[in-house]
Amino acid sequence: MAEFIPFERADRRNWARSGGPMERAGTFFDRRELQRILDLYSRQVMAGEWLDYAIGWDERGAEFAIYGRLAQMPLYRILKRAKPGKRQGRFQVSAPGQLLGTAASLDAALELIERRRLRLVGEG
Repeated sequence: MAEFIPFERADRRNWARSGGPMERAGTFFDRRELQRILDLYSRQVMAGEWLDYAIGWDERGAEFAIYGRLAQMPLYRILKRAKPGKRQGRFQVSAPGQLLGTAASLDAALELIERRRLRLVGEG
């Protein structure tokens, strides 16, 4: 069950000192990374392809989930891992049922999504 946090304690600095989940997780999207993700997200919302998002974290790292129209499962999940494996990058991108790829940088990870969105339309 989700933990209820009063608004007064929602400030990240106060929450971490209080022993909340953010202190335990330790890996988050920084401001630049979050801005880059939200730039892509806002373009897709304006195009009518994406509708909602969710941000979460746990001991493995942070997650940004992107939802489409009427989707119950995320279309894409962008994961920032706390401890990447030897052959894995710090960022992972997945779609339902498949790992699209891993990357050392967020920009490379977002390119995986952008490449997947681009599709050729045949002449009919």
